[in-house]
Amino acid sequence: MHDRYTVLHKVLKKVGPDLHVFLNSVVLFVCLVLVAAVVVLVFKHEKLKMAMYYFANQAAIASKQRYVGADATEDAQMLATTVAFVPSAKPLWTDKAELQKLVDFLSKQTGRDIVVEDMHQMILADTVSSNVGKMYNHAGNQDMQTMKDGQPRRFTEKSTDYPGGVDEVVVPVKDNVGVIVGAVIMSTSHIFDDK
Repeated sequence: MHDRYTVLHKVLKKVGPDLHVFLNSVVLFVCLVLVAAVVVLVFKHEKLKMAMYYFANQAAIASKQRYVGADATEDAQMLATTVAFVPSAKPLWTDKAELQKLVDFLSKQTGRDIVVEDMHQMILADTVSSNVGKMYNHAGNQDMQTMKDGQPRRFTEKSTDYPGGVDEVVVPVKDNVGVIVGAVIMSTSHIFDDK
């Protein structure tokens, strides 16, 4: 083994310092290539982690939005049933003053925008009580479509009350024989937090 190093040493002495510089340069180049490869791999790994984080967040946001919309739809359906059937002698639907009191109370308790309208989009009760008696025209006719087919819908109301827009759901109000007589519109978020 000692003979090999001696032979290598003799060869290097014969070739001289030029070969020695060349070999050092080759080794240095190989090391730089390896370092660059490691840097690229680390960068790509971090970029992949960031992309995975972004897509996971987007999926979570979409899931939450579906849940919030479904939750608001259930709440609006419960309110629609309540105004159509409670109290049984004279349902709130037929008593505008009591209907407005209920909407005021629920709006304060839940922080949501609530509108109850008839088949002609006339506002019967509203979180913004000054709107009572006016036409509701902020749903892009999603409310009218819901009153035709009975399917809940989701839309963004942009109005003087909510110039930045508020996410809303609309559900039908049905009387005791199942005929659609109007709609309940309810925000999916707490409107008082947005103002």
